[in-house]
Amino acid sequence: MIDETALGYVAHYRSPLLWANFTYPQLAEVPHAALRIFKNEQNHIKEMRNMDNKRELYKRIKELDPKGEIVKIDLSKQNIEYNEEIIKLHREITDLTNEEIVRAYLVLKLIKKLGYSKKHCIELEKEYTMGRDPSKGARVDIFLTKDGKPFAMFELKSPEEYEIEMDNAIKNQLFEVAEKADARHHTLKYLIYYTAYISDDGEITEKIVTIDYKKYKTYEDWEDASKPNLMAIPKDYGIVKKPVFVKKGKPDLRTDVTKDELDRIRWNIHNILWAGGKYHIELFFNLMGILLAKICDEKETEDGKAYQFQIFYKDGEPEGPEEVAERINKLYKKALKEYLGYSEEELKKVRDIVFDAPKVKYVVEILQGISLITNTVSGRLTDGHSQFYREYL
Repeated sequence: MIDETALGYVAHYRSPLLWANFTYPQLAEVPHAALRIFKNEQNHIKEMRNMDNKRELYKRIKELDPKGEIVKIDLSKQNIEYNEEIIKLHREITDLTNEEIVRAYLVLKLIKKLGYSKKHCIELEKEYTMGRDPSKGARVDIFLTKDGKPFAMFELKSPEEYEIEMDNAIKNQLFEVAEKADARHHTLKYLIYYTAYISDDGEITEKIVTIDYKKYKTYEDWEDASKPNLMAIPKDYGIVKKPVFVKKGKPDLRTDVTKDELDRIRWNIHNILWAGGKYHIELFFNLMGILLAKICDEKETEDGKAYQFQIFYKDGEPEGPEEVAERINKLYKKALKEYLGYSEEELKKVRDIVFDAPKVKYVVEILQGISLITNTVSGRLTDGHSQFYREYL
């Protein structure tokens, strides 16, 4: 039995913002009964959110495949069936998990919208043996081929797992498997990490990390290049063109950034910028300069114009770190003048952001597609933003 005192604690501790600020010692002081009730409530909320997302994605799937000719789904039984005349399956797939509904939507998008309609050019669950032990294998969620040769590999996650699993999935489930998958033909072009969900405005939001495997053969190569992300899926075996973010345009900055995503960004920034353990104070103030530049860009960019805090491409090649750093420093000094009242004379004395240029580019790469000033989840500033700003501002 749970007494009224415990329920009173639940009422007090129910606020997500409050919980986001707790440290582990503080959590130890919360009565166990209240903690248990709170966790049960949060699990129930998560289950309801996942079910809502399934229902909404199911509606989009029915719009793409109204007769179930490619994918048949029974929501009541949580079952799924792919048409093996069109899609090549390497194992039986029947359970409609949170990740599976994402795969079903992407499979239909690839066929119906992106031009991959040729029989068996889409393969699911293709398996590769990893290492010397034949019992240890890795499966590819979606394997896209052209004339039977590898073109793109997809690793999919449910929305709630996407941010938490990102680095591990890209390193171990894409790059490591890609080496095996491309060993014979050397035709693999793209590695893609993907999820999809219905945002608060009722539209489908996709999170996409697209890596040019022709340029970056290992995770370390990609990391050293500041983890360039093309952020799109190629159409009909074409070349991916990274989208340009435009204020009040398409695409604009995402405004539904979760705490998990901000935690991942914060951790990555920390690992890259503070590697080596030197010059902490200088690094801190320069990071504040970059964040100030980002905020200035969001506020001052005119509607219909491209944001400047992003990576631009020319002829399929990303701009260099020095070019990015120069543009960010201009934004930084504009912010000092607009928001902190610096005079022209004072600006002349301000040093540039002194991270090396590749690190500036890295921060821009991972922050370019999200908003730091208008992000909302269900109409409120996310818990993650509070922690993000406490850590850095």
